Amino acid sequence: MSNIAPLLQWNPSYVLGIPSIDADHLWIVNKINELHDLLHGDQVKDIDLKVKSLLDLLNEYTQEHFKREEKWMACNHCPLREKHAIVHLQLVTLLDQWVVDMHWATGSPDMEGQLLCIISDFGKWFDHHLRTMDCHIHHYGPTKEISVQYIDAPDSNQGPQLSLPLEEQTVNKL
Repeated sequence: MSNIAPLLQWNPSYVLGIPSIDADHLWIVNKINELHDLLHGDQVKDIDLKVKSLLDLLNEYTQEHFKREEKWMACNHCPLREKHAIVHLQLVTLLDQWVVDMHWATGSPDMEGQLLCIISDFGKWFDHHLRTMDCHIHHYGPTKEISVQYIDAPDSNQGPQLSLPLEEQTVNKL
């Protein structure tokens, strides 16, 4: 692990109160930071393989997250769903291109620079999306008040664990 600050700092304002979406967001933030740390670290053995594997995992998980988020919006008749779907598709297209670029850049002298740009752009996009779009969706459905804890063993890709308070009150946020 490097001594560099995380690319994305988890912010309590990211929590929507929708357990599955909050869990996905936390997992994605942590994987963005893991990739960022890997690129800034001293470890060079098999770094191409590790970076490709992590970028592929991040790409796949993000696409699955978008499907879950859009399904939640559809089930809760969220009027923001169509706009979200368009923005999600734009990022999915970009992520797919980044993965292709990464696979072509393997062994390139500027691979690390290209990857740092990719992960920085993704981190900025994700932070902006959470702060400007996702922050509004919880108004359109029932939610539970939750606290989020991230439990991630060094070799685990399970994602975040959520813990509900003793009183699992359903709250409609209007």
